[in-house]
Amino acid sequence: MIRQILPYTVAIGLCSIVYGIETEESQMKADLEVGGVKQIELPSNPSTGYKWELAIIMDDSEPIKVEVTKKIPEEKIGIIGAGGLTVITIKGINPGNAQCILEYKRPWEKDKAPVKRVTVDVSVKK
Repeated sequence: MIRQILPYTVAIGLCSIVYGIETEESQMKADLEVGGVKQIELPSNPSTGYKWELAIIMDDSEPIKVEVTKKIPEEKIGIIGAGGLTVITIKGINPGNAQCILEYKRPWEKDKAPVKRVTVDVSVKK
């Protein structure tokens, strides 16, 4: 099952991990228990036209719930063109496996490959 999730513009304040994506392709693993939460913060700058787009592939148990939000560091609030972070919050709902594929690209450039891609393999246990 593949689901597209559109970003929301709501800041949330949970514990998170910031990933500086240095390469075009990155792979990570998230092991969660049911009820567990993992946050991943990815650098982004929407003023350039680029944004993180998310696709989720999961088994029939629907093991995760995902929220996408944006976060602007306090020191950058009010600065035109300043970058921020896209926050991916993954919550374990049911035991199972899923994969989150994030691509940093301009939505209107359909024939171009993404500038960066992050794949998160998620495993949820009881």
